[in-house]
Amino acid sequence: MSSLKRIIEEINYEKLTYIHALIPIPLAVSVIGILYLVYQGISSSITPFQTVTDLSSIKFASLWIVYTLASTISAYRLLKTMNQHLVYSSIETYYWIRTRGGDFKYVVEAGFEKKNIPSPITALLITLLTGGLAYPVMLGLFENTLRKHSISEEKALFGENFTRKNKPEYILLDIALTLTTLGLWMCIWIYRAVRQYNTHLDIVHGNHPLPPQKPSTVSIQTYVNPGLAVIATSMLSTGIYGFLSVLGIPVFPLPVLAYTFIFSFLVLSTRKHGVFTQSILILCMEYIILVGLGFTGFLSYNKYGFIVDEFTESISSIISSGNILQMTLFIFQNNSLIVLSGLVPLLGSIYAGYAVSNTGFLYGLLIGRDYYVEGTYSGLQLLIMPHTVLELYAYALAVTAASRAFLKDYKKLVIYGALSALILLFAAIIESYTIVISRNIVG
Repeated sequence: MSSLKRIIEEINYEKLTYIHALIPIPLAVSVIGILYLVYQGISSSITPFQTVTDLSSIKFASLWIVYTLASTISAYRLLKTMNQHLVYSSIETYYWIRTRGGDFKYVVEAGFEKKNIPSPITALLITLLTGGLAYPVMLGLFENTLRKHSISEEKALFGENFTRKNKPEYILLDIALTLTTLGLWMCIWIYRAVRQYNTHLDIVHGNHPLPPQKPSTVSIQTYVNPGLAVIATSMLSTGIYGFLSVLGIPVFPLPVLAYTFIFSFLVLSTRKHGVFTQSILILCMEYIILVGLGFTGFLSYNKYGFIVDEFTESISSIISSGNILQMTLFIFQNNSLIVLSGLVPLLGSIYAGYAVSNTGFLYGLLIGRDYYVEGTYSGLQLLIMPHTVLELYAYALAVTAASRAFLKDYKKLVIYGALSALILLFAAIIESYTIVISRNIVG
């Protein structure tokens, strides 16, 4: 044991620097430029060659390159630190448990966490080749592995935990906040992960190379309330992108993507509730999306009005035909695609969330056209139309079933999927008759 003790004495644990938290700053600035490029691309206001050679595009691209290089170096540094720490820490924990007695199960668990993260070189290459887009993934893997490792070691050495688990839905919340804040939330995310690592060193390895001592004052970490998180993030997203829209800055598709992940967060965080309770909560979230993104879309009408014109033109032939059966089949076919995709376990909530969010933004553009072109607010009534409620609940029920498919048998997934389809069919019939009756009244 003396040779093992000498090895432990030679181990040196170094804390991470908080300079990693500055990495997202150039990203936030470059995102504004990217949004302009996306807008120019979908509006066909300039040619792709003009977009690439535009001086402002080159400036924003330079900032993105800075972020890419910085995030690549950070990903390599974080994963290298974690890989080394898992090896050194497992050796030391093994030694102290063998010396003082304890359960080796937690030592094995702590050591096996290494297989759940990529090597530093792999993290470097993936982050670099994706232009830094994979950096949040690497950050999430780093933090998730660190928390699991901390929990195992605290249990092995002290018999209790001070670190909370990193539930998967909270990673979705981090992504939603990152999209909401143009990337700036990553500053807080990185700071939190680095602080967690340094805190782990203080708690478990603060007495190194002497035996670990149970800390006398450590605050137990808790989770943010999911309901408050959803409301706060939704308000923040609507506020930020509404403000940018007022300034004339193009925002699509970031608010849609942000609400997509807020929706997915809510779905996963409520999956332990009853089916009816969860589906009603998801229905409420869908209305929050329609209101929040509807407001953003309304303020963005001057930039994206052409989208609603193209959408109206694409469905005008179906509506003008007055054929109820044709309209019913058309509406049912489009909406059923959302239900079918929403039934995919785990991933279904992301697609359904994106579909509802995209609809919310389009809904805002429709209200914008009604107000700016026709001087009315007739589009607002869509929120309370019977077919709207039924369609949204069908999506909610499908996503509810998919979110718990891995918890229970898949037979219920089929049952709830069929029920969602029936609700959609009923909603399509109501919507078709509503359109025909409205046209006859106007006519």
